[in-house]
Amino acid sequence: MTLFLIFALTIFAAIFFAIKDRQNHQQLDERQLLLRGRGYKYAFWTVLVANVLYSLASIHFDHPLATPFVASLATIMLGGTVFSCYCIFQDAFPVKNKRGWVVAWILVFLSLLSSQFAKITSGRVAYINNGMLTDEATGPMILATYLAILVSFLIKVVIDRREED
Repeated sequence: MTLFLIFALTIFAAIFFAIKDRQNHQQLDERQLLLRGRGYKYAFWTVLVANVLYSLASIHFDHPLATPFVASLATIMLGGTVFSCYCIFQDAFPVKNKRGWVVAWILVFLSLLSSQFAKITSGRVAYINNGMLTDEATGPMILATYLAILVSFLIKVVIDRREED
């Protein structure tokens, strides 16, 4: 049930960002649109290289390193994280009030952290089974993705605050 809620929240966030992106597309100038295009390029190459490296690593083992679901989700989330962090640092992220977004990301991160902490303390969750990452490992992966984007927002807020002074 928790895994379903995490995925539902992630899908909701993706739909929200897609709608927000469509609304803010006219508010971005040409420089920001070019930077977002470069961010998409970096994300694409990240996913491609991650898939190649995973395939090369899997050749040398008798069994896969992770379930196909975990492997594909990890590469997709890695590409999305690279794109988001690049856009945040290049000021191509369509957000005017970064502090409000930081608060929202902190709340999402804390809710995901509490759900994962409950799973870990229960002792019934097996993240690794027979040397292979199970589908239960998606929760910590999603948590790490949210943490990376949250840290990027926080660093960017600090950088912007120093530039204002």
